[in-house]
Amino acid sequence: TQSGLFRNDALTEVVNLLRIRYVLSERVYYHHTKTVAGAMLSRAVEAAIEEGLSERDLFDLTDETLLYELRRRYSEAADIKHLLAALSRRRLYKRAFLLTRSVGAEKQRELVEAYHFDLAGRRSEAEAEIAAAMGADVPPHAVIVYCPAAEMALKEADIPCLVGDPSPVLLSTRHHDEVDVLLDKHKRLWKLYVFIDPAHRNRFPAAAATCETIFGAPNQLAAEKAGPLTT
Repeated sequence: TQSGLFRNDALTEVVNLLRIRYVLSERVYYHHTKTVAGAMLSRAVEAAIEEGLSERDLFDLTDETLLYELRRRYSEAADIKHLLAALSRRRLYKRAFLLTRSVGAEKQRELVEAYHFDLAGRRSEAEAEIAAAMGADVPPHAVIVYCPAAEMALKEADIPCLVGDPSPVLLSTRHHDEVDVLLDKHKRLWKLYVFIDPAHRNRFPAAAATCETIFGAPNQLAAEKAGPLTT
């Protein structure tokens, strides 16, 4: 505000910045290639924690030193070793199954509660079941179920701002039409993926069929690949 008057021109500039953030989120931050690389590293860290790595051990590590420490400490752990080798060779896992927000809010909430964190072991169980469906020679670490939080992209879209109040408020509370549209577009970036080691590419159909049973929804990957207008 200026002299107590709301500045629409300032809001327009903020909305323009949010549009740019959305484009970056869609094309860069949440592109599936970046997502799978992050999911593989995250899975290696989870496996290392199961082997005794503490959260405190991670505090001072950069990306480079994290990879170094994982290789140094867990060179005998087959799953960690495999994931790190695949990352270093850029032999990234591939998409075999996809669900988007079009499954509906209730189904999305159910999936996030079950598979975002692995507190009850449901994600690990699903990965083991998918691997088993592809064959006895496929290890569970060849499969990664990636299920982000429902609000994963909102921090890029909803920002605190001063609107004549003594303290910042979230822009979404202003209920501006363009801001509401951008917030909804960010929510639509949510996707559940099942990534699989490309060494087992010929068994992806069996994996996808099992995924449809586990997650209770048809695979949307074909629609995703069909064109840029699919959700």
